[in-house]
Amino acid sequence: MSYDFMLLDASILVSIVMSVYDGIKLDDMITAVDSILNQTFSDFEFIIVLDGVKRDDIRLHLDDLSSHEKRIKLIYVEENKGLANALNKAISQSVGEFIIRMDSDDISYPDRIKKLVNFMQANPELDVSGSFIEEFYESSPNKIMKIVKHPTEHDQIRKSFAKRNAIVHASAIFRRRFFEKAGLYPLFSIRNEDTLLFLSGFLNGCKFSNYPEVLYSVRFNDSTASRRIGLRKSFSDFVDRLRVIIDLKASSINIIYAFCLLIIQNMPYPIYNRIRSMLIYTK
Repeated sequence: MSYDFMLLDASILVSIVMSVYDGIKLDDMITAVDSILNQTFSDFEFIIVLDGVKRDDIRLHLDDLSSHEKRIKLIYVEENKGLANALNKAISQSVGEFIIRMDSDDISYPDRIKKLVNFMQANPELDVSGSFIEEFYESSPNKIMKIVKHPTEHDQIRKSFAKRNAIVHASAIFRRRFFEKAGLYPLFSIRNEDTLLFLSGFLNGCKFSNYPEVLYSVRFNDSTASRRIGLRKSFSDFVDRLRVIIDLKASSINIIYAFCLLIIQNMPYPIYNRIRSMLIYTK
């Protein structure tokens, strides 16, 4: 597999897709948007879905920005219907050969798009790739909490997928044909739209990889913690992971692992986070 840079084809259009909702902090959203607009690669459209957004500060900022930044396209959804629905709308209206995810409170490295597109061009067999990421404390963006590294080869990613998502969803670049093979995001899961989308990708012959550098920063705060634990989320994770294990015909030992995670996700957060740090690829 090649990681060499090559000259970008000027005719390629990249679509960046991002969803915004009322729970986001305005300053965090501005930082996320700026990290895309200030990329070293500039030939892209930036599709932002306002998912049931009622807050004037968010709407006014994005309206003003889109009035003079022609790469931004806004999609208004009157009622908040969740990330999967918002991303499906964005993808359906996108035109790029490559579709790149962006979360509304994270930060992309300045050369993220350039490196990902070059990587996909150099490896035309790939349908989707993530990258290594860093997690940082919200109160101190320069204080890195952990570096997360997942496997880079397809077979390793598939094997790991029986236990955990081995591609960080927000870091991903998709070739358009991924969605032609696997379909759009399923709408019936609780915050596991990425797990089920990737499962459909595996089942429909999509080729996976991870770019072996940190290109993306994930913001960590109390809200992040609350979304990862609790009975409703943990049970949904367990059921969806069982679906992965069964559909991929993975070893039944993975069921025990999934059940252990169900228990861990209902422990006090400091205990959960310490155990989680031991289970993912970190440095």
